[in-house]
Amino acid sequence: MRISTWEIENASPTKKKSWAKAHRGMVAAELEKVEAAAKALGKDDLDDWEQHALTMAADIAKQNELEELETSLRELFKLAGMNYGVERSVYFSRKSAQAKLKNDE
Repeated sequence: MRISTWEIENASPTKKKSWAKAHRGMVAAELEKVEAAAKALGKDDLDDWEQHALTMAADIAKQNELEELETSLRELFKLAGMNYGVERSVYFSRKSAQAKLKNDE
């Protein structure tokens, strides 16, 4: 399926979300393949770079999962009539104030 530049630049938010979700799925599937191959070989057969690359790949997958979690949380807050960003800001402001009070004691 070909997608024109115009379609990419003018994609709806829903389409962009579906592309992002598909991309995260592809990253997760590729990581599973790589981890399975590495497990079949064993750590002794992997050089330092390959072991480091596996760690980096796991970090990428973890970041994708965190992004998906944040997206889900934003959607949940929206459905509840709340703003995720505002609530997050309020939480960290309160946490900072509590830490300051604790340090002043």
